[in-house]
Amino acid sequence: MLFDALQLAGQSLPIARMRCILSLDHSVEMITATLLSELGVKVERDWSLSKMLEELCKQKENLQSYKQPMERLRRLRDRVQHDGIVPSPEDIRQFVGQVEAFIRDAIREVLGKELEECSPVFLVADDHAREHLRKAEEALAGNDFREAVKEAAISFATGWRNFRSQVYSYRSWSEQLAEEFQRAIGMAAKDAAREVTDQNSKKALVQFASYFEKRLGSFNFRKVFQVLTEPLEVARHGMDMTAYTRFQQITPIIYWVVGSKEPDVHEPSEWSPTQQDALFAFDFACTALLQLQIWLETKEIERSSEKSEEQQGKPPSEQ
Repeated sequence: MLFDALQLAGQSLPIARMRCILSLDHSVEMITATLLSELGVKVERDWSLSKMLEELCKQKENLQSYKQPMERLRRLRDRVQHDGIVPSPEDIRQFVGQVEAFIRDAIREVLGKELEECSPVFLVADDHAREHLRKAEEALAGNDFREAVKEAAISFATGWRNFRSQVYSYRSWSEQLAEEFQRAIGMAAKDAAREVTDQNSKKALVQFASYFEKRLGSFNFRKVFQVLTEPLEVARHGMDMTAYTRFQQITPIIYWVVGSKEPDVHEPSEWSPTQQDALFAFDFACTALLQLQIWLETKEIERSSEKSEEQQGKPPSEQ
């Protein structure tokens, strides 16, 4: 996200300056949450950026001077996002310098590394998703923006699929929705068949239910249900819907075939992503996967805490 902001900072259009501020703020929030996790601090889902910065500065007092500038950035971000304020070129120059300095110093303080030594890819725990991110990173370095966007899309799709398999012990929302439609139509047809005395009509209704069930389970119908339900699932786990929408607009369509380890990639005709598209797609995939990772870690901590409390509440003979 920082690299995306640096690209936008060099453009003169008002919309570029607005997006630059959003990207800068996002990069500050993500690096702060990530570094707190590295320090063993549990980041609560309802924490504000100010609270996260406060906790980071408690751990690393040398970063205290950055707290107020980053909070000013958040206030400007709010005005840009909610009121449509266009930042001035002076705002852009000031905050680009402050954010880059903060991120460099924070990484030095917490990880003992330089920014150039760190790639967000190494923080992604999902091996399969991380491998596709690595390929996207290599494609970016080689200025192959089409390949970079495609690999970023596959990485997110892979990580998102694996995440859902860990979180849900039941079928995905899209599968449940398809099943509910199938059940409703089938039951309606069968109920109607019971009221019909003509055998041909009864047979036609039963056949209709059978044909509908087969069509609803087809690949094309499953794609439609996935498109309908995935944004709801994404929002449920805290991802920014504006960023997700842009990601969907610039990446190829990814679908999974039952039993396949790799997804199908449907590239749009005359598809030609730009460098900015590639940087954004790579950053979104990294950020989203890390958010999901933090969500899982937080849930695991909560489960362990609840289990510990339950055990402490039992008589010694029951423990």
